[in-house]
Amino acid sequence: MDEYESVKKMVENLIILQDKALIYVEHDINNFIKFKMKNDVIAERFFDKLLDMFQTQRVLDLYKKLGEYYYNINPKLVEDYMKIYNEFYLNDKDEKIKKK
Repeated sequence: MDEYESVKKMVENLIILQDKALIYVEHDINNFIKFKMKNDVIAERFFDKLLDMFQTQRVLDLYKKLGEYYYNINPKLVEDYMKIYNEFYLNDKDEKIKKK
């Protein structure tokens, strides 16, 4: 196996691992919202976990869902994390996450 194929296989495995991890993170976030929890530390941990993942549409949708829920609880925290996301992952041509 040449170097390209080796790296390609490694990336494919990372994507599979992330998809598995995202199942658990998504479950935890959905429960956080379902039970109307209000805990800044836990919300920050969820945002941080999502920032650490590959930026797929599924991750972005979950990031937005968490932000929409938590905005009424702590708008400053959500605005800060939306700003971080925009600065880290988007260039000038991409659509920025905006508060509603």
